[in-house]
Amino acid sequence: MNLKKLSRRTVYYLVMLAFSFFILLPFFWMVSTSLKEAKALTVLPIQWFPEKISFDGFVKIFDVFPFGRAIFNSIFISTLITFVTVMSACMAAYVFSKIKFRGREVLFGIYIATMMIPANITMIPNYLTLKHLSLLNSYVGIMLPSLFNAFGTF
Repeated sequence: MNLKKLSRRTVYYLVMLAFSFFILLPFFWMVSTSLKEAKALTVLPIQWFPEKISFDGFVKIFDVFPFGRAIFNSIFISTLITFVTVMSACMAAYVFSKIKFRGREVLFGIYIATMMIPANITMIPNYLTLKHLSLLNSYVGIMLPSLFNAFGTF
């Protein structure tokens, strides 16, 4: 291996090492901070390694926050939305690809056009619709706006 290749490779690995350091530093800080006692969180100068390891924060989060319910809600909602989206997307894809009907191109264009509308634009109308239907703070209210979308088809 010649000297030019070796120097390039060395510079490359040094740059990657520096990037890795800056990417991993917040994760290290998060783990280190989670193992500190509450009074040690605001101590200056910054302590990178906790003097005394404490799992009180983890115990408290499970006592104060209904973690099991949150996990159940996340798994239930994401599973149901995924299943319904895949089913509706497969049906729409089949109709658009195999069945010839009048207005198919127009309907397909509208279907594609819905993908160009940012989700931020639809948040307030979705909220107002769900409020009018009394579906706020319910599973149906969370799932309904995201069940049938065009992104699953492609």
